[in-house]
Amino acid sequence: MPTRPKRPAKRLLARLATEAAAIDLTTFTLRIPIHILLGQALATAHLVETYRDPQIDPDTHVIVRPGLELFGDARLPAATTDEILALRELVESAHTCYVLAVTLPRENPARAAHVLDELSAGLHWLCAETPLAHKHAKLTAITPCGDDPRTANALAKLLADHLDLAVELHDDLEELGAFDPLLVDEARRLVHVLRSRAATHRICTEAHALVQQRNRYAALLIRRINHVRAAARYVFRNHDDIVHEVTGAYRHRRATVMPSVVELAAVA
Repeated sequence: MPTRPKRPAKRLLARLATEAAAIDLTTFTLRIPIHILLGQALATAHLVETYRDPQIDPDTHVIVRPGLELFGDARLPAATTDEILALRELVESAHTCYVLAVTLPRENPARAAHVLDELSAGLHWLCAETPLAHKHAKLTAITPCGDDPRTANALAKLLADHLDLAVELHDDLEELGAFDPLLVDEARRLVHVLRSRAATHRICTEAHALVQQRNRYAALLIRRINHVRAAARYVFRNHDDIVHEVTGAYRHRRATVMPSVVELAAVA
């Protein structure tokens, strides 16, 4: 498989970004998994590098097998391999950003409620039964928000309020044999998690833009793959082994997994 010693040139990336921006996504549907498309991109780049030049018999100087160079630079530019590999990077990067945007921590709300109850119990005991009774007013001022105190927003607020007081009384809580001081750190993490969940609408808006960007690059990559495959099927029409290499493996995968990208006529 081809390897890239360095990242794609900024000029190439800028040109591909401009071309991708003109893609009309209303006619495009990504019908194969991203990892399969990325694998096909590598295989197609390898195909171009392997079969660009003709194979010539060294003794007779007769062309044994033609090369993709027959199409000429205008129809199959020398930069095709670089473009395919650059688009592969762009698709992979955009997909990673999308996944990070939509993957929220999956915390069990029951755990957050348990930590809240433990903090509350420890703080109430300290404030009611020890010389720290002067803190009781601050504790009793903590009240649930909204109609449901177990929603993500409400749990985050209650945890944060109890956490503030727990930080103030950290040393005293540690002296309680029945209290686990690690709950303070866990409460801090859970507050962040719950507040992240409350930002779902913002994240979904961001994710929509990211997946559209990914799909534009994917559509452009599929165009390049389709073009190379069509060229290879024509140039090597009398070389069944090469045609099979170009289409056979994916046809087998198509029968067992997904439709072929060659058939995505919307972006061909």
